[in-house]
Amino acid sequence: MGTSVRAAVVSSVRRFHRQVHGGGGEQPLVWFRVHVPHPRLWRAPQDVTDADPVDAVEPVALDECIRHRLADGLRMDGGADELVTAVAPAPRATSTVERSYAGMASLLRLSTYSLVGVPESASDRMRWAAAGCGLLASRLGGLPDGMRLRTSAEDSRNPLLVTTLPGWVVGTDAYGEPVVLHLPPGTTTLLRGIAADVVSLTIPPSGRVLGQDVVLSSSLTGWESAWHPQLCRVVVDTDGDLGDGCLPDIVVDLTVGTVSTGGVTVGITPLPLRT
Repeated sequence: MGTSVRAAVVSSVRRFHRQVHGGGGEQPLVWFRVHVPHPRLWRAPQDVTDADPVDAVEPVALDECIRHRLADGLRMDGGADELVTAVAPAPRATSTVERSYAGMASLLRLSTYSLVGVPESASDRMRWAAAGCGLLASRLGGLPDGMRLRTSAEDSRNPLLVTTLPGWVVGTDAYGEPVVLHLPPGTTTLLRGIAADVVSLTIPPSGRVLGQDVVLSSSLTGWESAWHPQLCRVVVDTDGDLGDGCLPDIVVDLTVGTVSTGGVTVGITPLPLRT
C-alpha cells in the first residue's frame, strides 16, 4: 500500500472514530434511521392494479437543499457540514417468531437502512427537524452492524435516497396475497385475539423501531399516554375486552380473521408463525 493511500485510510479511520465517539474537538454523533412516512393505512390486494400503484410513495433525496433545511431545523452552528450520512443492512431477525415472519415477508423487507448522524447537542431536535423535511427519524440505541459512512463527495454526487418502510404483513387474503398495514404516524391499530401478543412481536422485523416508530399498549390508559404525532399506537387486546374504546383507525381481528377500516372488511388468514 502506497504512503498516500495508507495516510488516507488512517485519516478516514480517525475521522470515523471522532465522529462516533467524539474527540479532536468534535462531539460524538447520535444516529437516526430516517424514512418517509406512508400516507395510507393499509394495502389490500384488490386495491392495487398495474395502472394504479397506490402504494408508490416518492423517495426523498438528501440533497444539498434538504441537508441545509435539516441543519437549520437542528439549529447547528456548523450547518450541514456537521451532518453525516450512512447506510447499514437491516438487522437480522433474532427470535423464532421474528425469523418465521422474516421468511414469509422476505420480499417486503427493507434491505438497507438510511442513517443520519447528528451532534449529540442537537439530537433532541432531530425528530422535529426531520419532520420539516418530510421525514421521520428514529433514534438508534447504538451503531448498527455493518454501517458504512458516506463521504461528503458521495452526498454531493449521489444523494442518499430515503424511502418508506415496508408494510407490516398481518395475513393473507383468500388468494394468498399479503394484506399489509403501513402503521402511519398518528394512527391507532387494534390487534385483537389470543395470538395478538405473538403477532405484535413481528413488528420489529418489519423495519420499525419500538418506542420510536410504534408504541405497543395493552390498556386504554396506556394507549392514551402513548399519544404522539410521530408515532403509531398498536393496542394489543388478547382478551377482546377493550372494545373500540381506543378509537382504532384499523382493526385486525385474529380470532375472526378480518381486517376492518372505514366500513371495509377483508377476510384474512393469519400468518403461521412459529413460537
